[in-house]
Amino acid sequence: MKKLTLMLTMALMAIATTASAQFANSSKKSSGVAADTENYNRISVAYSPLNIEKLGLTGISAGWTKGINVMQGQPLFLEVGVNVMYGFGKDDAIFGGYGDWEDWEDWEDWGYDDYYGDYEKPKYTYLGVNIPILVTWKFAVSEKISIAPYAGVNLRGNIIMESKAEFDGDEYKTDYFDSLEKGGVDAKRFGLGASFGVNFDINKFSVGVGYTTDFTEFAKKTKIDYLSIAVGLKF
Repeated sequence: MKKLTLMLTMALMAIATTASAQFANSSKKSSGVAADTENYNRISVAYSPLNIEKLGLTGISAGWTKGINVMQGQPLFLEVGVNVMYGFGKDDAIFGGYGDWEDWEDWEDWGYDDYYGDYEKPKYTYLGVNIPILVTWKFAVSEKISIAPYAGVNLRGNIIMESKAEFDGDEYKTDYFDSLEKGGVDAKRFGLGASFGVNFDINKFSVGVGYTTDFTEFAKKTKIDYLSIAVGLKF
């Protein structure tokens, strides 16, 4: 699933970038339209399915971005911002590389159900704050439409990562930032990764697709990556 998501994202980026160059060249030849070079702000919300190794969560995010022109007379911008991401779900994967719940459901055959009683798949909750630092270039399609591919780094603070499950009527909670001795996985509070994508601006509205993947590990042999589909308002 992760490989398919990455391949799809890369394909979208390649198509969008090629299209932007073609549109930009054709529009300049026909109308001489130049891309806007004014600084801007953007608020946006996004659907961001979150991958934490085998674990897949539904993800949503909301944030603010500031675009700063860094080359006088040219549509080259530095984008900095902050967004809050919330992930949730009930997944077949067991966090930490211990396999899938379908493997553990053979407990009944092993006789462990006599000891553990009834159990259910855990519910996961994630909360994090991202600080993207991106470079973007605008290509004008018309006076009201532009295409802006971007690339850069993403700094993230991981605030919450936990699971809750019921065993024989009792609720058990795991905080993944706890040490191994306390039942956690020694998850890291900070992460660094790469982000790339493209935004389509129509007047004050913006639609974008992007992909973020970590350089650093969230936990041992575990990294975070996600695809984002965002809509926003520029002012």
